[in-house]
Amino acid sequence: MSAPAALRGTFSDFKLIRSRKICQLVIEVPLEQADAALQALGGIPNPADERWVAVARLNPEAKQAPKEESDEEGRKRRFHEMNPAAQIAMSCQSPSFREFMRAREGYLHDDAETCDAWVKGILRVRSKTAVKPGTYAFEAWNELRGAYDVWLRYERSAA
Repeated sequence: MSAPAALRGTFSDFKLIRSRKICQLVIEVPLEQADAALQALGGIPNPADERWVAVARLNPEAKQAPKEESDEEGRKRRFHEMNPAAQIAMSCQSPSFREFMRAREGYLHDDAETCDAWVKGILRVRSKTAVKPGTYAFEAWNELRGAYDVWLRYERSAA
């Protein structure tokens, strides 16, 4: 699989470097996605070889917080903090994700079970719990979810 062209993360902080007249932006990604994020940016930074990158919001119109679910103690977890199996299950429950999957894959049913089966087929797994960091399924899930984010942004901007 080729290196991803982009990464998803949360903009969490910035730092002014007055002596160099610049600012540093801090984008956080889940630890499981660190390798993919570094690949998307061209590997570990080398001060002797600067790499220009682009930064864009995935959904500038969105005003709501990211999707959340509760953990065992009842605390809320953001979507990117969930394990991939939970992300897939939550995504398949979403009408907009199912619409994306129908448009992408061409299946006709509009139910979470059919969407779940198609996602598992794309990821080449029998169970969502097999989607773990370092596997083809994990990388394929991140690419599929990234494609959905792009599709969703386009659909909302066209509306």
